[in-house]
Amino acid sequence: MKLKLIAAAALLAATGLTHAAVDSGAASGDGTFLASLAFGNGSAGSSASFDLGLSYSQLATWQVDINTTLSGGGTEWIRSWNLSTGEYSGTGLTASVIGNYGTTLTDFNAAAAGAGATSTAQLQVMALDGVGTTVGSRGVYASGNAINATGGAATITSTTNLTNNGLAGNSTVAGFFNNVNVSGTHATDANGAHLASAGSAAYFNNGSGMEKLAQASMFDTNGQYNGEYAAGSTTFAGQQQAVAFFNQVSSSTTSAAKANLTAIGYDFDGDGVIEFDSNGALAGGTEYGLWTLQGDVLTFSVTAVPEPETYAMLLAGLGLMGAIARRRNNKAA
Repeated sequence: MKLKLIAAAALLAATGLTHAAVDSGAASGDGTFLASLAFGNGSAGSSASFDLGLSYSQLATWQVDINTTLSGGGTEWIRSWNLSTGEYSGTGLTASVIGNYGTTLTDFNAAAAGAGATSTAQLQVMALDGVGTTVGSRGVYASGNAINATGGAATITSTTNLTNNGLAGNSTVAGFFNNVNVSGTHATDANGAHLASAGSAAYFNNGSGMEKLAQASMFDTNGQYNGEYAAGSTTFAGQQQAVAFFNQVSSSTTSAAKANLTAIGYDFDGDGVIEFDSNGALAGGTEYGLWTLQGDVLTFSVTAVPEPETYAMLLAGLGLMGAIARRRNNKAA
């Protein structure tokens, strides 16, 4: 892998181009944060991958920032990327253009449309840390394909190996990142994007490992939130399901690796667990931070849901304002 990266760097130097290489985390332990859209399978389909301009270590600060913002009276914490313009914005940030994504999203949507209206696209987001030989030294921030209603302890299946035998060091992952670096605007810009088709080494949904890292069968298969989006048109008409986000850290150094998972979100009801609840029983509603894609905008958000008494106070306040307005109108008449 190192030789391939050196060769890629030499190629770029020869052409006079400079960019920040997309890092798999195998050597640095601080992998690049990528968002990938894909439809099809290992033999047919397309994928679009976007460098979101962050790294594994920067994602590690999100939970502290979320806790600080929401415990301080904030009602939401957001990070958003426009996958067409490259603009990055969010809570406490000044909006700025951080990437050159070219026509990648438009091209992907066109490919999805050409595949037929029944095709679906999946969203995966991930950043890897593949360095270390001890328990807890390797990990991945990634989306999950299904979540349960309790947010309790769970493990990844061995197909998403987090031991020294897998993750960023395996040939599938290494090959993908090496080819990403010479594809699309990744080759010329600090934060780029590319479109790839089945058969390309830069195709995310290759059927042999990449998609398993970001869409692991880590929870029960109730199918509530499996990361699928309506495709088959020039733009995503509307999201079917949101996608949860987790930090998955190695809990074993054996070949049958498992991982400890921590959901990224906020403990609104203060019971010590970040939970997902589809029935509204939690005082704070859903505590999981969720990924959404609407039009060109990819967003991760943790949003406070008002408690029942808050709704009552809001309605009472609106009623009082209405009464005052009516009284003033009556006096004016």
